[in-house]
Parts: sequence; structure tokens; C-alpha cells
Amino acid sequence: MKQSSHRFSAPIYKIWMMGYANVQAACKALLIQRAWLCVILLFCLSSQQSLRAQTNQARDETSTNVVVCRVLETHTSTNPAVTVVVFHQRNKQDQARLGALLRQNDGADVEVQVANAEWRKAVVERLRSCFGRGLLILPANATAPRDGEAFIVKFPPSKAVH
Repeated sequence: MKQSSHRFSAPIYKIWMMGYANVQAACKALLIQRAWLCVILLFCLSSQQSLRAQTNQARDETSTNVVVCRVLETHTSTNPAVTVVVFHQRNKQDQARLGALLRQNDGADVEVQVANAEWRKAVVERLRSCFGRGLLILPANATAPRDGEAFIVKFPPSKAVH
């Protein structure tokens, strides 16, 4: 059998081999294939954007002035309207860095993020009687972390510890 000198792409060659009666069905199948490829491409692009967002958040969490912490106790009062949170570091390797940041920023304004919510202003105090423990003072209407919950504290950048 003599081979054809024409070089067709695989889908077009398949259509040519089927004859005119099946061309319409083959075109529909080709369109469906391309539609699925577009869906897969869009999914990959959206996954990549999500991965970039997670990478940026992880980069923030490893910044020298940002520490992931864990709540030991939370108390809310109506008069004065405040919430106080006793906390320490979530990860053991951050213990020395958190201790140094607490010593350098005792009484300073910080930002707190609870469960991917907005960053909220708070005041941080070092608990001198408890090594490596801090006290956050938040407005009572702010979203406060619950006992045992993890949250992020962002200290002022000028006082970051390496």
C-alpha cells in the first residue's frame, strides 16, 4: 500500500478517513476536546494564582517581624470594653524570636490576624512573670481568637529581630 505524501494532523486525518457522513460528528468531538482543554487550562491557571497567594502568606509568616502564635486564654470584659488574650508561639523554633520581640515591643501597637480575617490593631504586653508569654489587648468588638486557636501577630518592622 502506498503511503500518502500529505501530512495531516491527527484529528484532520481521522476526519478524512471517516468520510463525509461522519465529518459533522467528528467536528463536534473535536470541539468538545478543545473545550475540555480550555477548562483544564483555566483550572491550572486559577490553581497557580491560589498557590501564589498561599506562598505570599507563607512569606509573611516567615518574616522576621511576624510570628504565628497560639492562644492560651481569652477573656472579654464589657467595662472596660476589651478582650485580653494570653498567648505564646505556635512553633517551638519561634520561641526565642517571640521572646525578643515581646521584650523590644512591650506596650507597642501590633497587628493581629485571626483565621484569615482582616488585620486588626492591638496592643501587646510582655508577661514578665511567664517566660515567652504575651498579652494582647483588643477592642471588645474585634474578632478575638478562641482558646487554643492559632493567629498571626505582626510586630512593627523597625523593631524586627533576626
